[in-house]
Amino acid sequence: MAHLLPRLMRVGMAICLIAILAGHGSAGAEERLALVISNQDYPVEVGRLGKTHEDGRLVAEALKSVGFKVEVVRDADKAVMQLAVAEYISRLARAGPSAVGFFYYSGHGAASSKDGPNFLIPTSAPLTDGAQLPFLAIELGDIVAALSKTSAKANFVVVDACRNVPFTRSDKSAHKGFRPENGRSGVMIAYATDPGNVAVDENVYARALAREIPVANRPAVLMFRAVRRAVLNATGNKQHPWTRDGLVNDFFFKRAAVSPAPPVTDTEPAPKPQLEFDTRALDLAFWNQIENSQNPEDFEDYLKHFPNGTFKRFALRRLEELQKVVADVLPPDAPKPPVRLRPAPPGTVHFIPQHAYRTGPFGGMGTPLADGFHDYLAMLNERDGGIGGVPLKPEECETGYNAQRGVDCYLETKSRNPLVYNPLSTGISLQLIPRAEKDKVPVLTSGYGLSAVADGELFPWIFNFPSVYWHRMTSIISYIRSQGGIRGRKIAFLYLNVGYGREPIALLEEIAREVGFELLKVPVGVKEMQDQSAQWLQIRKERPDWIIMWSWGVMT
Repeated sequence: MAHLLPRLMRVGMAICLIAILAGHGSAGAEERLALVISNQDYPVEVGRLGKTHEDGRLVAEALKSVGFKVEVVRDADKAVMQLAVAEYISRLARAGPSAVGFFYYSGHGAASSKDGPNFLIPTSAPLTDGAQLPFLAIELGDIVAALSKTSAKANFVVVDACRNVPFTRSDKSAHKGFRPENGRSGVMIAYATDPGNVAVDENVYARALAREIPVANRPAVLMFRAVRRAVLNATGNKQHPWTRDGLVNDFFFKRAAVSPAPPVTDTEPAPKPQLEFDTRALDLAFWNQIENSQNPEDFEDYLKHFPNGTFKRFALRRLEELQKVVADVLPPDAPKPPVRLRPAPPGTVHFIPQHAYRTGPFGGMGTPLADGFHDYLAMLNERDGGIGGVPLKPEECETGYNAQRGVDCYLETKSRNPLVYNPLSTGISLQLIPRAEKDKVPVLTSGYGLSAVADGELFPWIFNFPSVYWHRMTSIISYIRSQGGIRGRKIAFLYLNVGYGREPIALLEEIAREVGFELLKVPVGVKEMQDQSAQWLQIRKERPDWIIMWSWGVMT
């Protein structure tokens, strides 16, 4: 029975979703504009492509299905491309701050050098080397810059162009694949594969994009992550789509219209959901599975999910019989059965604001962290129906590892009765601690944040199990002591000069005084993470016995 109930419930949930989505059209009142360019008929020098027109068709149809007005351009020379882009940007600018833009390009593209600009290649361009790109192709950065200057609330620039251009194979003046395009506020940039690599000409990225765009109630950043996962699966991890998120607000390509449930009080029974399908078949299937069960919980589950079901009277009678048997069997001093919580009203969800930093100098580590948390919550929803049968509703807020942006995310969402905050940043958590205490909102800083909050009596709303920075620093010092002693030694502490890096310093200074070693503190600023020459020069001059490197992001 245990393995069958989740399956039946998933069937029920699927039917509910079908009923909800059946009458739903495209989401949002804003004006949605898209330009889709697919270049395929290239000269031999550049290399003809075979499936970019199909790429454009797939993406255009997906965008139309969610309310975009789409202009499609095929096999355009430079003049036609320039005119199409200029007219598209003008329409977007006229549409004003409620507009959303989506620019999709499928065709050849290349970077003029390893650190040079990226170019989209028109079909008429007889390119033979990278030095010709600025004259015969269109610079992608110019398009991104122009879009960012419009007042549109969201812009998407999606480039399915990282294909193998023949002249980049041996020409040192051109670079295989694209380089990362500079981010712009309000613009999300996406490549079919990661910078410096090439994508296959097999519709893999376009098919994934077309499939994921119409999925309802999912923020754009998660839509592109689903595309990435689909492409990785389809290519055996050979093609890894890349994104740079500059969006200021969440954007949903499609919203499902769900009516909010009316409030439920102790004196007023919960209203029966008005579903647009017949539940009798599900009712009968559930009952057939539990009819001869000896477990009272099975009948409680039936009454919970079918409070006015066909077999309600039989379920109540069977439940009473089984409970009487349990009472007769248990001795008087047996422990009482666990208290069963009152079911949550229909439509209840646990809202979880998920701080993330997919962008900025820490994005390389922030992206897998955010992905992991999202996958874990998705697993809880699928496996357990959430927590206590209440689904979890995570919603990402991009912080870029910036403390003020993290506070803004908190202030924007705290009124929505969040279950818990997980700021994923020591700097942000330090800002949230006093606010969370006042607002009585739980904050999870698992393994990071302020070490002192391990004292639950002083910080009852902050949870940082299973360990804190002080634990880890103590382990490092213990190891050094085990390697020939520590008294009289010099230890350099090379640390990122943010809340995370500074947190263990007080403990280190106290241990240094007690144990008797010299502590050399060497801070690294955020802007110095990729050029630590001054810090390492200082370390070489000081010649410490040990170096503790306390780093994060690109500093590592």
